[in-house]
Amino acid sequence: MVPGGERITMRADTILINAGPGEMRVALLAKGTVVQVLFERDSDEGVEGAVFAGRVTAINRDLNAAFVDIDGDDPGFLAAGDARRSGDQRIKSITEVLSEGDKVLVQADREAMDGKGPRLTCRLALTGRFVTLHLGGEGMKFSRFLAPAERKELEVLEEILPGDCGLTFTPAAGGAEISQISADLDRLLALRDDVDAAFDDTVKAPEALLAPPDAIERALTLSGPRCRVISDDPEALRLVRELAPGVKVEAWSGTAPLFEEFGVEEALDGVLSPVVPLPSGGRVIISETPALTAIDVDTGQTKGGPLGSGSPQRLAAKANREAVTAIARELRLRNLAGQIVIDFLAMKGKKERLEVLAQLRSALAGDPVECHVLGYTGLGLVELTRRRRGPSLTRLLARPGGLMPDPTAAALSALRRALAVRGAVIRIACAADVADALAGPLKDALDDANARTGGAIRVERDGALGPGRFEVTEG
Repeated sequence: MVPGGERITMRADTILINAGPGEMRVALLAKGTVVQVLFERDSDEGVEGAVFAGRVTAINRDLNAAFVDIDGDDPGFLAAGDARRSGDQRIKSITEVLSEGDKVLVQADREAMDGKGPRLTCRLALTGRFVTLHLGGEGMKFSRFLAPAERKELEVLEEILPGDCGLTFTPAAGGAEISQISADLDRLLALRDDVDAAFDDTVKAPEALLAPPDAIERALTLSGPRCRVISDDPEALRLVRELAPGVKVEAWSGTAPLFEEFGVEEALDGVLSPVVPLPSGGRVIISETPALTAIDVDTGQTKGGPLGSGSPQRLAAKANREAVTAIARELRLRNLAGQIVIDFLAMKGKKERLEVLAQLRSALAGDPVECHVLGYTGLGLVELTRRRRGPSLTRLLARPGGLMPDPTAAALSALRRALAVRGAVIRIACAADVADALAGPLKDALDDANARTGGAIRVERDGALGPGRFEVTEG
């Protein structure tokens, strides 16, 4: 490993599951540090990973793509390159394989975002706990989470892998028994046949054929095979036992809320701040825009400042090393994706600049989401890309373009707070946007919370509270 390029421990050893009215939150911890938080809301209509029998509604020759109805608010976008069913197939024009009105088997590869419909692909990827089966792929690709001896042992799977399928391994595969991995592959091969049969039987498209993985399923693929799972919800524990026999499952019995006890709430509060402090006193500033994410590394004073004494170049090198570690963690925790540019502190020598790149690549090597460090731009910024997997946490928790609380996130937080209050009457005084969310799309969640508290919750609009704000009191 490159000196100073600390690899972030990304594979979780602990999963925390908090089930509240209208929302399930799943936190992944590695050695006590929160590395990722997954959200699943009753009001969400996420499709990433879902499989559909779609219907082509339009062909756009200028974009060389098809628009496909998958029974959502917006049609999905299927580019010619994603309309291939196998890796060696070459398509110059979308019209070679599709026409308007055709039924087509597709999977949602990315969620709808910013007014654009979901991105679709015809090359399906079916993910289990330990492996992902790529239809139309070729051979096996081993992940960095597998030791050399494990890779050698897993070569036996090629005997049962069809020639028109590829296979990759999830982080959970590292340390798992080969019998577990083989059984996972067998299940996915059977699922492939079921999906194909369901597509053939579909008379009237669009029709959903396979639901997207839920938050618990996704968390189990990102964790060790013998991870610890703690939940405050009995149904979640039952599901974990069913999906992952052998993991250590515990019902939360602490007096404090689960996420508060393990520091998850504190980590989520930190996500809403653009500033990430560094150990020696510097800071990283993260700015999300519709086009890209910009990250700035700042030390404050160069000499005699919080980083201590030393030459400016030594102080810059120290701050950059600390920033690399912080950035690698924040990219995953905040689920930042797409194009990302980083303005590290200036380093005079080419060797020192290349060391920063090597340190960043090493730190990102443990990220389960694909990252590519591209190098320096002409302006001296480090450019990288990270594959998009759903919205960033700031999009989920804050309003677009700002860091004020999102009314949906605030309303769900208010209901969680209300459940922690004991009293015959529990009042939620809130801004108008929060009250509207509770009366509208989150009405079922409010009814659930009232059922748990014996009908004690009273929602009251308070004009003195700013957008996204609320107060929960007893009586």
